[in-house]
Amino acid sequence: MPFVKVKGADNAQTDINVDSIGGASTQIVKLQMGAIGVDDGLVDDSNPLAVKDDLVKSILEAINAKISTNEDGRVMVASKPAIFDVQTKDITANAQTFPIDVTTVSNIMVHCKVNPSVSGHNCTFEGSLDSTNGTDGTWFTVQAVRSNANTIETATGALSANPIYCWELSVNALKWFRIRATAHTSGTMKWMVQCGSYATEPIPAIQTHAISGTVTANIGTVAGAVNADTTTNLASGATYTGTSRDAGSTNGYMRFIARVYSDQSGTMKIQDSTDNSVWRDVVSAPLVTGICTDLGVEVLARYYRVLVINGGVATTAFRVISALKRI
Repeated sequence: MPFVKVKGADNAQTDINVDSIGGASTQIVKLQMGAIGVDDGLVDDSNPLAVKDDLVKSILEAINAKISTNEDGRVMVASKPAIFDVQTKDITANAQTFPIDVTTVSNIMVHCKVNPSVSGHNCTFEGSLDSTNGTDGTWFTVQAVRSNANTIETATGALSANPIYCWELSVNALKWFRIRATAHTSGTMKWMVQCGSYATEPIPAIQTHAISGTVTANIGTVAGAVNADTTTNLASGATYTGTSRDAGSTNGYMRFIARVYSDQSGTMKIQDSTDNSVWRDVVSAPLVTGICTDLGVEVLARYYRVLVINGGVATTAFRVISALKRI
């Protein structure tokens, strides 16, 4: 490392280290730690410069004083959406366009005024996902909603006077939007576009859809009435076979339910049939003396009935009721 000789206060010469920068000598100074009269060694990788905690704290406090945070310590940023100026353009000929960069835009309002006269003017609304300048790229028609009605349009229709409405469009996912003249006979139409950055849902009119068609409802032939099947007592070991209940060829019922009361023990069953001739057990339960017993099944066949088999003692109190339950 080069050095030069300098004279001190006592005229004695001393060597100092220098570096040559742009032809001039610059003194090289190394930091050495320690109190006055104490040598704690030169500052290097193994002996780094010590910084007092209170100094670091003061620096951080000064930085934090410039940054606003909320109660959770999060940095607060401006949340107010961007405000855009109204953009305007005069269209005076067919095929002219009015492109708008909507990369940071959510919705737009579009309006036009005759300036000072116009005839045969018609424009379409278009969007692009890959245009870089409002001219290149692929363009497609987009829907707009009139401000005074739930009328969805992709074009203005022929205009020769000031419309009494404007159009609103959702451009959330578009890069560019443009108004393109598809017809123009004469005069000037002044177009205005107001961009908005508020995050919004799609335009309400676009969420509506016409529904057409017919619906056939079927609730069965017996209207879900409760049937008082019988109150006639059963002899010892006798069997009661209930009336067949027709759920209909186009089933409109969800369940067949039955209730039996008997003062004697026995068994109750629910049976079904697809032809009202061959019957099969679906579910059964023992009868508890002096307590109503309920059974129910999902309707998966056309016909249903109740079957009760009495025990070894004749009943003196007996009742059976059933019903097809509507959907």
